[in-house]
Amino acid sequence: MSDNQFSMNSISDKFKSLWNSFPFMVKSIISATLIFYLMSWFSFMAPVLRGIINIPYTTIFNFYIWTIFTTFLVTPSLLNIIFAFMSWVPGAMILERETGSTRFIMNLITRSAIIQVIYIVVSLFLALLFGKGALQLPSTGLWPLIMGDITINCQSNPDRDYIFLFVNFPIKGKYYPWVLIAFFTILNFNLQFDLVCGVIFGYMYVYKLKDYIEYQNDTVLRAENSTIFSCMVNSESYIKIQNISGGGYSFGNSSNESKLKESENNHNAK
Repeated sequence: MSDNQFSMNSISDKFKSLWNSFPFMVKSIISATLIFYLMSWFSFMAPVLRGIINIPYTTIFNFYIWTIFTTFLVTPSLLNIIFAFMSWVPGAMILERETGSTRFIMNLITRSAIIQVIYIVVSLFLALLFGKGALQLPSTGLWPLIMGDITINCQSNPDRDYIFLFVNFPIKGKYYPWVLIAFFTILNFNLQFDLVCGVIFGYMYVYKLKDYIEYQNDTVLRAENSTIFSCMVNSESYIKIQNISGGGYSFGNSSNESKLKESENNHNAK
């Protein structure tokens, strides 16, 4: 075997090992994002993608309500995908292992839907001020969710110093999300209102929503044993609720093992 073949095999083995280390839902979201991105290369796939993306006008007036749940899977820019994966994947892997695959995807879809509803409301307001063109601006990809997560983490530690990119200049957590918004505005030459909506959601979660949108263990157990998840739970990378490494609550909420065991016992008794 030549050195080149050995090197290629070694890289392939490392890639497979890395891929296999990803939990189920993180792998699924990465795969779906890349598939939809490749689909965007072909013009005949445009109607399909438009049926998945939250464009406020079509979501409201064509009743494409499902797009508020699916739009985070479509990112039309490869550069945005790369930076989104770099920012999102490490924390998402930890979160899925700590909360389980079922709760992870339920929380993610719920947060995405809330952010998209906020975006639709903001778009309607902007349409009143600047015209109907504001309703044609899509919200896509993981960045609104990422901005929401960043805001939640920053508000949990508002006086902690965060380092902006590779610049050795500390920024207090309470200001950090807005520094990122300013950076993306300069980088893209426009203000991305869906990212602002992600920040708004972060504040809403910390100060109001946290106690209302977290799924209880018995709800997660019922979902995990439902038909929807039946084709997923047998995958080796799928993390069932009984195998989670944390307490089952996202964003650093305290663990509650007794509640988990009680929910499991009640479910088994049924």
